[in-house]
Amino acid sequence: MRILALDPAARTGYAFSAVKDRVEASGVWNLGSVPESRPGRLAEYIRIANRDWQPEVIAYEVAGMGGKNWHAAQRLNELCGVIQAVALELGCQALAWHIVSWKSRAVGHGKADKLAIMRALRTYFGIETANDNEADAIGILLASQMGPPPEPKKKVVRRLRKAAKKEPRLF
Repeated sequence: MRILALDPAARTGYAFSAVKDRVEASGVWNLGSVPESRPGRLAEYIRIANRDWQPEVIAYEVAGMGGKNWHAAQRLNELCGVIQAVALELGCQALAWHIVSWKSRAVGHGKADKLAIMRALRTYFGIETANDNEADAIGILLASQMGPPPEPKKKVVRRLRKAAKKEPRLF
């Protein structure tokens, strides 16, 4: 499966692979210092990546609501919306990864910091990264190569309750 993984931010990390357990391209896209121009630039970069690599899946990190900076979370959610819209436009599946989920799957520790991610990629996979944005994108790529993100617990509970209501009562 051809996967483009993104760690959206002002400096968006990207990683691409068409072969499992391998990274074919990675780096960082600088979206600029003006927050209002970042969504358009990200969309442009994704379209260029689509032209070059034709990904089937675009995997990306979504913001958790536990962050301390509300404005940063708002900007990240804006970029995530751009990723979803461009993925739909290009006919790609969009996989949203919560930060703890992809870290748990890729490096085995959901609360690993940026340096720990870079160290784990170097130690376990032999992958050298230039910075933490690129390392996060590679981590998202590796997690996506193992399958889709896990279903959130709240969603599982809702689905099970709905299924239980539909089952006929025996007595």
